[in-house]
Amino acid sequence: MSKEVSIVGAGASGIFSAILCAKAGLNVTVYEQNTKIAKKILVSGNGRCNISNKNLSSSDFYSQNPSFVEFALQSFPFNSFEKFCNEIGLFLNVLDDGRAYPHSNEAKSVVKIFEDYALSLGVVFHTNTDITDIKKLLKESDAVIVATGSRAGEHLGGNADGEEFAKEFGHTSIPAYPSLVQLHLNFKHCKKDEVE
Repeated sequence: MSKEVSIVGAGASGIFSAILCAKAGLNVTVYEQNTKIAKKILVSGNGRCNISNKNLSSSDFYSQNPSFVEFALQSFPFNSFEKFCNEIGLFLNVLDDGRAYPHSNEAKSVVKIFEDYALSLGVVFHTNTDITDIKKLLKESDAVIVATGSRAGEHLGGNADGEEFAKEFGHTSIPAYPSLVQLHLNFKHCKKDEVE
């Protein structure tokens, strides 16, 4: 009898985890708080979806645990990701600087292909479903994957749920802070609609 896996969050990591679990023969249910899946994917790369980068290395990450990044990059390097994308019909356009976009140049095509593939494997999505009791979900499932993302993009559903769930199981977290933000200036000589 197949094991039941519940995934909290239907963003990039949640959908990809769902696909990997379903391919391994597990019954997968994904819970998403938003009315639609993959809202952050849809706005990535200004709607074009900068899905990855061929030249990723540990030097591109800031971490107090750099060995984790190394392990992740070596376990699933870009060529493995590109091969997987080709197998499901998502063909990538890799630019000279290493940035990879879908050939369609549309993030919505990435979401559509990943969602359709997940559904073909039997993954069940429950949108508009906010998980507040992680321990209850764990009792109802054989395993739970928390893929809630970060607090970034609160207007897209970003929050601290994942951190709170981790605390319930005794984990600690390092305080996060924004690293890529827009500048807000109150300066009469520099306005958004002015061209020099």
